[in-house]
Amino acid sequence: MGSRLPAGARGERQLSLRFRLLAAAAGIVATSLLLSGALTWFLVRNVELQAAQDSVDRSVQVSAMLVRHQECLTRTGVATNAGAATCRLTDGNDFSDRLNSSVVPTLGGARLLLLGRQRQVLYDSQDPANTGIIDITASKRVANVAEAQPVFGGERYLAAAMVIAPARDPLSAAYVVVARPESAVTTAAAGELVPRLLVAGGAALMVALVLVLIVLFGGAQGHGKPKKSASAKIAFSHEHGFYEEPFSLALTSSLPAAAICYTTNGSAPSTSSQHYEKPVRIDTTTVLRAATVKDGEIAGPIETRSYIFPRQVLKQTGAGFPQTWGIKHGVPVAADYEMDPEIVNHPDYKGALENALKLFQ
Repeated sequence: MGSRLPAGARGERQLSLRFRLLAAAAGIVATSLLLSGALTWFLVRNVELQAAQDSVDRSVQVSAMLVRHQECLTRTGVATNAGAATCRLTDGNDFSDRLNSSVVPTLGGARLLLLGRQRQVLYDSQDPANTGIIDITASKRVANVAEAQPVFGGERYLAAAMVIAPARDPLSAAYVVVARPESAVTTAAAGELVPRLLVAGGAALMVALVLVLIVLFGGAQGHGKPKKSASAKIAFSHEHGFYEEPFSLALTSSLPAAAICYTTNGSAPSTSSQHYEKPVRIDTTTVLRAATVKDGEIAGPIETRSYIFPRQVLKQTGAGFPQTWGIKHGVPVAADYEMDPEIVNHPDYKGALENALKLFQ
């Protein structure tokens, strides 16, 4: 009783401990690889699908202009010129032939469709017999664009739609739709999975090594350290959306005795921005961004709310809004907020534009 272990026994005990640690690390790596593989596939697929949907959303904006260029019997100007609102329209058969020869080849294999007011198919570049109905919902990422996931011939597609004027379309179409097969996106995602798994495997190995080091040397060193307080949140008295009447917007920070700074021109607020002292009157389309300030520093995330007055959108010029829409290829993209006066003032549909804008909320 109480005698010391022989040297050989102590060595075996240390070896056994090291073996168990290595086995634990190997188990962690294996489990992490399995979990990261499944998670990576899920994330890669979702990222690729979202990227493809965004691409279709942008593509339909250009395609709508190309379609409108084919509507007049005599086409004038560049391919994105819709022609005069009072031009004589071509007939339906010639219009379909123009779409097949001039617009469809620009889509890189995507499908072009035209829908009526009830979302029924009037034209399908890949299936002339298609007369189905496509349900569309407003895009949450691209303004004035709707999205859909129709199924054609048993295959699911990613689709984007944009409104056009039925009164001046030879087929009386109300929507231009561009659709790409979802299978092409998932195939591309699978091709990217292997290199991502290798990265995930390396990350899993690093995590395993860190966990082993924590088990060996972490001990109780982390006890007694205070947790960081959660970042401040800002409560808005009105949610973002469409409004008809002016209102007063109240802001409240979850951090006691903290100040709130805000901007209404789209820029990120700083400690030198306008400080909130009383409710802000919102009587025009406004993008309000706010942040909590504590001890002279930003103490929480910048929160943004957009308040849109559809009646004013029809007449907006962009005054007070950001002058650029980001940077592309190193060059600032000039902002353009004004709606086309030719559309806004056209007698056939100027009375319906305000309600049409609300479809995208």
